[in-house]
Amino acid sequence: MTLKYKLILFIIFIALYICFISFFWSNIQVPLQINNRAIGLLTIKNINPINDTIRFILLIFPPLILYLLFLKINFKNNFIKIKSLSYSEKYLKNNFELRDLKFVIPLFCILIMLEFFQTDFPPTNYLDTLHDGDYLAAISNHFHFGGYWNSAFTVHGGENIFLPLIAFKFLNLNIASIKYTLYLAIFLIKFLTILLAYQISKLVNIEKNYKIIFFIILTLFMLSLSSYGAVNYINIRDIFVLIFFSILIQLYINKLNTLLIYFLSLATVLSFIFHYDTGVYLHVIVLLIFFHFLFSKKVKESFFLIFFLILNWLIIFSLFGYSEIYSMFEQFLQIAINMDRMHGIEYPQPFLSIGDGDHGTRGTKALVFLLLLGFITTTIVFFKNNYFKINEKFLLIIFYGYSIISFKNALGRSDGPHIMLSSDWISILLCYYFLYLIFFYLPKNINFIAAKKYIEKIGGLFLIILILINTDFKKVLNYNKNFENYINTSDKTFINKDRVKIIEEISQIINNENCIQNFTADLSLPYLLKKPNCTQFISSWLGSGEKFEKKFINQLRNNNVNYIIYSSPLYIVDNIKTSDRLKIANQYIQKNYSIIWKKNNYILLKRI
Repeated sequence: MTLKYKLILFIIFIALYICFISFFWSNIQVPLQINNRAIGLLTIKNINPINDTIRFILLIFPPLILYLLFLKINFKNNFIKIKSLSYSEKYLKNNFELRDLKFVIPLFCILIMLEFFQTDFPPTNYLDTLHDGDYLAAISNHFHFGGYWNSAFTVHGGENIFLPLIAFKFLNLNIASIKYTLYLAIFLIKFLTILLAYQISKLVNIEKNYKIIFFIILTLFMLSLSSYGAVNYINIRDIFVLIFFSILIQLYINKLNTLLIYFLSLATVLSFIFHYDTGVYLHVIVLLIFFHFLFSKKVKESFFLIFFLILNWLIIFSLFGYSEIYSMFEQFLQIAINMDRMHGIEYPQPFLSIGDGDHGTRGTKALVFLLLLGFITTTIVFFKNNYFKINEKFLLIIFYGYSIISFKNALGRSDGPHIMLSSDWISILLCYYFLYLIFFYLPKNINFIAAKKYIEKIGGLFLIILILINTDFKKVLNYNKNFENYINTSDKTFINKDRVKIIEEISQIINNENCIQNFTADLSLPYLLKKPNCTQFISSWLGSGEKFEKKFINQLRNNNVNYIIYSSPLYIVDNIKTSDRLKIANQYIQKNYSIIWKKNNYILLKRI
């Protein structure tokens, strides 16, 4: 049988396999183990949250493994041995420097700045009671109790505490400052995106003038993945991820640098401090890099990588103390073990869910693109060629590996926004491969309108035109005035009049109290009442599960909590009340507290 027919049969077999897994998607499941009392949509339906991870593994990995074997069997002469990837080489002198972009980089910076200065400020008539409330509740507890993780059990990590702390320290103690700081985070992300796009552009083995065009297109694409006031592919949790991969590329392009290794480990640790999930993913990547150093007989570099990682953790330990670090890891384990139980949504069935809202279509596209990227990456990595060096191949494995690992977020809560949040590196890799293919096959003698030496200036002219077209200079000139007005906006502006009255009535009742406990998902309530939560459970529903419910009860008892906000109509996570999630804690509350005030589905309890 000819190779052509073997390839056709292989493609048909893989297509049939994917269709089979997709069709029987819902039938691939394991029984739910009721080993704790964490409650969410999935546990109520008796569905094990690990099902989607198993389905994902079965859909993605067997086709890639089979494809690897197909290449090994049918392309013996062109197939490189896996162990050869352990060899680390020094790149040839890089032919793409910042001086080659002396016009383009400043114009990109100007584009980003003008975009920011003309962006409308976050609306002053809307408060996201859950997500904005994460920040408001955490910082209220921090200012009152003086701790970090000891004072607040945050859903994401230190980000929920440190970001509003920055906002309140340098701006105002109000809601507007937090919302504005979130915009500033996107502003920073835009600059880091340029840096990463530049680093990625170094990797492509194409003529220098092509690289300039490559960089411009890639940067514009990556900048489009983040925007102000919207759900983004690249978002606040990716700040240290962008820094990490920018350093990593530089580490593998040039001679291994001890200082770069230190900053790589520092970005890894800080990522965990700020956001648990990205922190875990980067620690996995660091482990892979460690083994690559080790197998490459770069013992010194592997030692420094682990040494600096431990050193930075020791520094963090000394800065925050044992108690804070213990609380942080305790909360992390609760999130890691039980979050999918508490917050999980089943992944939409591939292909058959297309058209079923944004979730189904986006979910299918993400899986298809992951498979496509896997086939492309496998081909590049394991085929002998002079275009991709060993270091570059290893980086491509890392990039694809991270896109696989970080997709766990989408498998945990599989709605459209979370699938989008988990598809950033899928999008970046797709763009990288697509552009590489185009520029690789462009004739080497094309002179792009004028002489090659004018390429950067032509690219700069394009960016100038883009700036002029997309800039509202009137808004830019009025920025300072608008900023002053916004940053001094009263908190009451963000909530409606009825809610203001509710807040005033509750405030009168609890006026003499030092704190109040919120038992709802309306996390902004304690901040609006100018009272902290009496316990670290600012998001009470995160305490689902026997261990943390008992801890919650102990804190209620030990802190002599007199008042509990038991109900709010504004937000209920997945339409499951906190009282239904924390059944043990709710029994304690029912026995020891009674209703003293009720209005418009708000309920306030007082200790009996």
